[in-house]
Amino acid sequence: MKHLVLIILLTACLGNAFAERYKVLSMNSSHVLANKRPIRVGDTLNDQTIITWSQERQALSVFCLENRRQYLMVAYTLNSNGRSVKEFLLSQQHLSTHDGDGRTPGFHTRMRRLFDTRYALLDSIEISTEGIRFPETSYLLATFTYGDAIVSKRLEQRNGNIIIDRSIFIIDGVKLPPCDLRLDIEYHDDANGSMAFVKGDIELILIPEWLD
Repeated sequence: MKHLVLIILLTACLGNAFAERYKVLSMNSSHVLANKRPIRVGDTLNDQTIITWSQERQALSVFCLENRRQYLMVAYTLNSNGRSVKEFLLSQQHLSTHDGDGRTPGFHTRMRRLFDTRYALLDSIEISTEGIRFPETSYLLATFTYGDAIVSKRLEQRNGNIIIDRSIFIIDGVKLPPCDLRLDIEYHDDANGSMAFVKGDIELILIPEWLD
């Protein structure tokens, strides 16, 4: 019996030792729980920490101490209550599809794979274009319906990344009230006047900077 207890304790210790840890950088609500206790900025969570939300658009920005990357966890629906940090990050990770014919995907296929089908917009979203070279004369255009109007907005590219932030709501110098959007992305190249559809119906969910 003593050996069994020792094995259980050692297993628990090893599990904790290999679990990734996440430091809470910011949050938009003070009513998010980790293992049934309130989360505060500066707290450290791990893969197995159980997160419980109380509102749909609560969000946590966390920094992984192992791979030095920043992540955003969002309660899209209250059905997500009681899931671990690891489950949240896996469920919100984009898994790209493949052509399945063994051929190297072309430029537009590779570009389409850059985009997920859903993004949570809290401050800014940076989409890496690593491995894809854009001509200087090219750009990406996001088109969406706002009220009764169809609006097109050129997406900023910075340091090899495509940027989606709240400036998408500034049209002709006028700042529109932010809201959820569905985006269609097109590729344009002014050098030859070419245009290609990239991806449609991308869900952009607006996350408030502060809920309480």
